[in-house]
Amino acid sequence: MHILLFAFYSVICCYTITRMPFFRSSRIRPPMLLLLFGLQAGAGCLHNFIAWRYFPNHGDIWNFFRGSLISKHDLFTDLHRFIADNPVAYLPYNVLELINMIFDFFSFDNFYINTLFFSFLVFGGSIALFRFFRENFGNSLLCGCAALLIPSTIFWTACIHKEGLIYILLGFFYFHFYRGIRKGWTWGKGLLCCFLLGGVILFRTNMVVTLLPALAIWVIREKRWPSRRVNLIFSALLGAVLLLEITRPGLFTGILHYVAAWQGEFQVLEGNSRIDLPVLAPTFISFWHVLPVAILNGFFEPLPGSGGQFLYLAFSIELLLIWIIVFWALYYSLFHRPRLTPFGLSCILLTFTAMLMIGYTVPFVGAIVRYRSIYLPFLLAPFLYALRHHPLVSRLNHRLTRLLMTHEI
Repeated sequence: MHILLFAFYSVICCYTITRMPFFRSSRIRPPMLLLLFGLQAGAGCLHNFIAWRYFPNHGDIWNFFRGSLISKHDLFTDLHRFIADNPVAYLPYNVLELINMIFDFFSFDNFYINTLFFSFLVFGGSIALFRFFRENFGNSLLCGCAALLIPSTIFWTACIHKEGLIYILLGFFYFHFYRGIRKGWTWGKGLLCCFLLGGVILFRTNMVVTLLPALAIWVIREKRWPSRRVNLIFSALLGAVLLLEITRPGLFTGILHYVAAWQGEFQVLEGNSRIDLPVLAPTFISFWHVLPVAILNGFFEPLPGSGGQFLYLAFSIELLLIWIIVFWALYYSLFHRPRLTPFGLSCILLTFTAMLMIGYTVPFVGAIVRYRSIYLPFLLAPFLYALRHHPLVSRLNHRLTRLLMTHEI
């Protein structure tokens, strides 16, 4: 029965994708849209199977699903217990169970059908990010496809977990935020962006110190203010920071305490993919000493052969290819000096600070790959844009456009 139900809902999702103006406005050919959605849903089902088959207790995603079945039962039989078992303190995890519980009503308690529904939502966020990337990177299809075709991003966002929700929220946030900048703000658009940004921070609190500075850089540069005014703003901000540090010593060490405490939560955990990560103290000296290891872990793990799982070899190859493109773009820029867009600068700041934060706090290869997956499109897209005039990249972009797009915008 569930197989037939999965096929039935798949047809509904595919029909919706080919008919909704939001998806059609991407200008991707309908067969290619369905192929990309099938890739997303298939990755989610594969993730479920791998977690069930190869990992003890089947991982968090199956725990959220089992919890949703209990919550669904309590909702109809013991409302007080339902409320008590879903406290606000565990809201991010309760939301994941709630999503599963809502899907359970339509899937008749089948996790693979739940994953199909969730993949549809993630695909919507991916298309929003695809459209946004194209608009901000000179209509480059390669840059747009960074939001759709990075394997680890697909794999880790297709299952019902935090990364998928964050990717959905980020996609729609950037999509609407950009339209607010370009076309003007309304109360509705402002509230929507605040809600989406609040959701991102709810599920990944440390993005306050990674996403917000990147957004500030983008907005300041996007407005094309005179260099004198930009320099004045940055000088005033730097002066304010120094003044606060002098008058309120230790005010900014709260971030160090937060990062050290977050690392401490990981250090007490056990896992097969543990790698070396020195214990952090909430001092600048400690952070400086751990910096080389943090760079190695956050930017380059998994190294080939590390992590203890064959699956991590695929992720290490993918990461190696991405860094080859990055260093190729940097070398190419030495001679051609392509202009970096304001959003490109914002992407680089976001990814580098986020990967450094991951490197400082996470001592497990599996968690590093999962947390970093949502940032890889933001790392790859600006460097692909820097290579846009290279003959090889130009030909690839042209052929990809002919294959995927209905017509050039």
